[in-house]
Amino acid sequence: MDVSDSQFNDNLATGNSNGGTFGLYAANTSSGVLTIRATQSQFNGNTASGTDNGGGYAFVADNSFGSGPLTVTSLCGSTFADNSTYGLYAYGNTTTNTIVNLSGTSFYGNPTNVGSMGNVTFTP
Repeated sequence: MDVSDSQFNDNLATGNSNGGTFGLYAANTSSGVLTIRATQSQFNGNTASGTDNGGGYAFVADNSFGSGPLTVTSLCGSTFADNSTYGLYAYGNTTTNTIVNLSGTSFYGNPTNVGSMGNVTFTP
């Protein structure tokens, strides 16, 4: 999947018990390979407010349901700014590695810039 030169900005969720807000949510749910390229993209201003909300995530790469590899090949030149929870969050699985390449990526104004759970590797 190539989403280069895209904007995922200013998505908002409000209210009670919402599942959160995502600029981009990419999930691998199979045994196949999922590769994501997002060079020169913007992930800014994604927020969630209210009670029991899931937060405002700019980009979630989710490989927790798949058994194949998920790779974010390049975020070069992309910005992650002013999101209410995470700039980037990656979920891994127990069988294969989830790899995220952060070369040339800018993070600012996010309470937490990068987070992960499971078998995830971030590369410079």
